[in-house]
Amino acid sequence: MALAGAILSSVGSYVGSVFVVWMLGNALGLSVDGSVYFYAVPMVAIATLLPISLGGIGVRELGYFALLASEGVSRGEATALGVCQYTVFLLISAVAGIVWTAGVDRFPVEA
Repeated sequence: MALAGAILSSVGSYVGSVFVVWMLGNALGLSVDGSVYFYAVPMVAIATLLPISLGGIGVRELGYFALLASEGVSRGEATALGVCQYTVFLLISAVAGIVWTAGVDRFPVEA
């Protein structure tokens, strides 16, 4: 049961991340098919894990350019998408960190 919950949580997180980047792409006016984001987002996420920059800055933008150039995305648009993604995920993490630090326990664990 715990494994199923972990898998469901992982898939939900993946789909949520793709959805956020797809919405950011739409907001920036990128004409990229939504299915393209399902391979671009995880590939960029893996690339940002490489220890060649702080927080994956620069790697994320280059990754989006490399993967979305065939869809007609310019370097500037890819940079904007990467910066917007980083900002949104940073804000989400900051809010979650504040909630966690405040000790809000919405899902108490029973022993």
